[in-house]
Amino acid sequence: MSYTATKEKYILVTQPTPPPEVNPPIWNIIVGSKYRLFFQDKAASASPLGMPNDKYIGWNDGTMVNVEVQDNAAGPGDGKIVAYLIEDTYIDSDYSSLNYSSTNSLSLYLLPSPSTRKQRIFVKCSPNKTLHLYCYTLVGTQRTIEVKEVNPTAYDATTLTWNNQPVSGDTIHTFISNGVGFWDEIPTGTTGAICIKYADESAPPASSIYVIWYSSDYSNVILRPYLT
Repeated sequence: MSYTATKEKYILVTQPTPPPEVNPPIWNIIVGSKYRLFFQDKAASASPLGMPNDKYIGWNDGTMVNVEVQDNAAGPGDGKIVAYLIEDTYIDSDYSSLNYSSTNSLSLYLLPSPSTRKQRIFVKCSPNKTLHLYCYTLVGTQRTIEVKEVNPTAYDATTLTWNNQPVSGDTIHTFISNGVGFWDEIPTGTTGAICIKYADESAPPASSIYVIWYSSDYSNVILRPYLT
């Protein structure tokens, strides 16, 4: 099953005019909430995404910030800011009408019989990237996690619940979490919308198993999800 990718989840913030005569320049910028900011040098490529010299320079949560741009090519102020947006949430079968998009975690849970409770994670971001999630809780003997492609126009993270979740498409990746204190790397697929779930939800584990990662709403911005 294939879907058409939505518009890239990034914005560009251009340099001041005239450009500053210092190297590196310092720009005052405003962008929307939950954007991770990168500086990209125009000398490398006209493309705004995915260049190897993209440099992470911090987060901005929708307020005025000072960003020091570390220019890595000839001439001051010859680059631009790239900001990627990640929309994430999880859903819970036992609380099937609740939305968790404003929580600070992304929880994947599976309970033993007779319970049928399970959780799934949905992420919307730029396609053809690598999503990095920081694991801070891991319980039980872990099993394979699968990443499924989702139609990016089929849901809104801010209103998503177990009851209204979209149908998932093809499996594009499988993995087992690297564990507490480590980053897990997950491909975002060709659409940039993915569902993360345990591969065999129908087979109850002997005891509870779960993995919890930090979400884009976590207070420590360094441990929020990001893309490369």
